[in-house]
Parts: sequence; C-alpha cells; structure tokens
Amino acid sequence: MEKYNYFPAKLVHSEHLLEFTNLKDFNRFLITQKLTTVFILNDSGDETQHFAVSYKGGLLRQSTEGFKSLEDYNDAVREQFPDSASFYTAQSMGYKTYADYKLVSEAGISDAGEYKAMKEKGFASGFTELKNDANGADVEYANAYEFYKDAIAKGFENYAEYKKANKNGFTDGHLYKVAIAKGFENAVDYKLAIQLGFDSARDFEFARKRQIRDRADLMRFQDLDLFKNSGFKSDQCLLLALLSRLPDGKRISINKMEELFTKEKAEYNYPDTKALPPWFTTALNGRQSMVDFLLNNNVVKKYGNYDNDGEFFETKTIQNRKVVIDGSNVAHNSHGNERSKPLANNVIRLVSELKSRGFNDISIIVDASLRHRIEDKEKLNELRKAAEYVEAPAETSADIFIIQYVKHEHCMLVSNDLFREWKKLDPWVAHNIDFYRLTFLITDDRVVLPDLDKTK
Repeated sequence: MEKYNYFPAKLVHSEHLLEFTNLKDFNRFLITQKLTTVFILNDSGDETQHFAVSYKGGLLRQSTEGFKSLEDYNDAVREQFPDSASFYTAQSMGYKTYADYKLVSEAGISDAGEYKAMKEKGFASGFTELKNDANGADVEYANAYEFYKDAIAKGFENYAEYKKANKNGFTDGHLYKVAIAKGFENAVDYKLAIQLGFDSARDFEFARKRQIRDRADLMRFQDLDLFKNSGFKSDQCLLLALLSRLPDGKRISINKMEELFTKEKAEYNYPDTKALPPWFTTALNGRQSMVDFLLNNNVVKKYGNYDNDGEFFETKTIQNRKVVIDGSNVAHNSHGNERSKPLANNVIRLVSELKSRGFNDISIIVDASLRHRIEDKEKLNELRKAAEYVEAPAETSADIFIIQYVKHEHCMLVSNDLFREWKKLDPWVAHNIDFYRLTFLITDDRVVLPDLDKTK
C-alpha cells in the first residue's frame, strides 16, 4: 500500500495547472509515477479542497471529495464505501466495512456488542448464504440482523447450528436440542416418535424395525420378550406369564387353562383391527401343542406340573417361588408406620419369618443410602448375611431394580409400596405387580404376612 507525505500549501499561481476529473485516476497516476509527496491545498476558510503534486514544472491537482488523505480513500475503496461521508461515519461508529455499516444503518442496530455477537456467531455471512441459496426467491428476513434476532429467539446458538437443524427439518432451536439429546437426527422421525409415545430414538428405531406400533405396543412386546432369551414364541411367553400369576397350590383344568390363555391373548389384539400385532409370533396352535409345552418345557416346571392323565395343571406352593424383599420399604415400616425410623432389624426379622414358612430363595434389594440412614447400624453385617443382599447404585431408586427383578423372574415381592407412580408409567406394573406383591406388618413381637396366611 502506498504511503504519502503531506504538506499543507496554498495555490498562488501556476502557468501549468492540470486538474484530474476524479480521485481514482489521480490516485492511479501517483502510483504509476511513484509520486509520494502530496500538497494539501486549502480554500480561503482553511478547509482542505484539493490534493496536489508537482510534476515536470507543472501542478496536478484533484478534489479531495471529502477524504482527509489518500490512504483513507484507498481504505474506503477497498471496503466498498461509496463516498467519504459514509466512510467516516462508519469509522466513528467502529465499523470497518461498508457492508457492516450498511447493515447497522438499515437494521437500526445501536449496540455494537450485539452486532459483534451476530458476526461472531456467523449470522452475517449466513444471511448472505441464505440469500444465495434462495436463488432469487424472497427471503423471510429483510437483513442479517433480523435473521439473527429471530434465530436466537428460537433457541439457536449460532448459524452453524441453525443451518444443520434446518437441513434436518427443525425450525426451533429448543426443540432441536431436545431431539438431539434423545438421539434423533431429523424432525420427521422426532415428531412421529413423539406422536407414537416414544421418548428416544433408540426405542423408536427398535420399534420400527419390528413393526411395533407405538409406545404401549412396545411395552407389551418387551413384557413378553422377557422370556424370549430362551427362544420362545410370543404366545409361549404369554402362557408362561399366565402360569406365574396362577394361585399357588391349585389345580387348573386344561379347559380352564385354554379359556384363561385365550382371554390373555385377546388382550394383545389391536382395538381397531382386532388382529394380533405383526411382531406377535405363535407356536401354540391348539390344545395338543399347549399340552406338549406344559409337559416338556423346563421353565414351566418353575410354576407347577401338568398331569396328563388328569388333564390339569397343578401350581407349586408359593414357598417354592423366589421372593425379593423391598429392603428400604421394610426397614421403614414399623407398626404399620411407613415413616418410622429405618431399622435393619426389620428386614432381618422378615427374612427369618419367610425362612420359617419354607422360603429358601430370598433376595434383598435396598437403596444405596439406606446404610447411612438406619438407626441400628450394628445390625448391618447381620443384614447382609441374612440373604442375598443387593444395593442399588447411588442416586438411583431401588424401585427400578425391584420392578425389573420381578418382571424377569416372575417372583414374589414383599413390599407395602403400592407403586402408584410406576403403575402410571408402565402398563405391566399396573396389570401385574399386585399378583406378585405380598404385604406385611412388623410389630414388637411378631411379623405378619396376611397374604400368606390366606393360603393356609
């Protein structure tokens, strides 16, 4: 870039005075002739009117066109300012380019910091890209600042995020962040998943691959899928679930078994089509296939035995079933008061009572925080030795593990918790947990298990 030396002067007389028609040509002439000494000619009021140079005995001059120096003129040309007035006004406002100054002027931006943020977040250049992508069509926004304000109000952090979100169909930044956090990549899948009740992309994709209709359908699929690790078909899983809920120590005729099974299976029909879901697989196609399954399957024997001669299924006594204890719930329940101080001894006494009634397969599941809250900490070691003892991870409710345990094992559960919130969230819990739950009462002198006493 050319640097000039300036000297103030006053024109007195010159026989050879040449004046250029524009500043551009004057500046170009100085560069080509390598002239760097420039006179500043003032008018009678000491206002600078012309730039001038001495050349071959003559004087060449050009109106300043309002510029204070030729360097300023070159800067203005480079940054595409149309005149000196806009150039110096932009400088006073802190803007170097005409594009910035024009945007600020047209949009009415008064906060330089906000304008800086708009540029740093890519919305100035992004607006240009937006217009180019429109191929001459009308753009929703009048200028980059209007675009920036709207995008920020919709929750987008920067233009890059806005661009990626819009490419995938998201027009709201807040919604986009929620969808991304749940694993969704495009708005179409996210909106459909929410409509169908799916809360994550993983569940949505899992369901779509298996032709599962919606969230409720997925939960029914998962409930039966608990047995599928053994390679059973859906209807076989359904029959096993039914066996796990039959009254203990009872004989159920094959006719009654077919009636109960048909009723259970009908619950899986879609309300609108009255047909079974496409994912529901079958292997039990008549009485003989059911009898063969009851006679020969090892999992069936967990719940009872089929007498082929008598044509009935006899369920095992409840004592032959596995039982899990809601340890935190039991610890807090003294004299029927759910808010009593937690005692490890309550759980120890309950385990002892269950063993005295013939239960041998017993597990205790507790919240991780229980060991810090119990009153009789000296009993902790005895509690851990009383039965299989499992602590839920810190900051995680033991209820999650208790419910999953009952779901997978179809075992009995000792707890006074009604699991009301879980019943709202999980249809399986709503329909099944009360079949497996045994209530209790702990007093000073005894442990009462009323559900077991009913079976005597």
